[in-house]
Amino acid sequence: MVYIIRAYLEPHGHAVATATSSAQALDIAAGQSFDLVLCDIGMPKQNGIDVCRSLRDAGYRGKLVLMTGWENYELSPEQRAVAFDTLIKKPFLGADLLAVIDTILGDRLGDRLGHGSTTD
Repeated sequence: MVYIIRAYLEPHGHAVATATSSAQALDIAAGQSFDLVLCDIGMPKQNGIDVCRSLRDAGYRGKLVLMTGWENYELSPEQRAVAFDTLIKKPFLGADLLAVIDTILGDRLGDRLGHGSTTD
């Protein structure tokens, strides 16, 4: 899934780093700055909620988007306490993911590419 998301987001102007495990994700995040982290809840060893909690504990203040393929997934009050920005349910269309990213980041990419809105 990470490679599909990368293949979709990069042509739309997003720089994407991928990880295939929670440990790898935390290592990458420790060494780089990100505007947004997209994290799956259902991962082996350490779930996405725990990864988000670890990122926040390590000082990450960027945007966090969780995704899940579990149809009836409900967050517990403890999980809701983790400061993430939104939850997106799989399967989703690439256009839906882009809309979530644009909403959360405020179309920063459009502004950089000269496609942002202007006012008179």
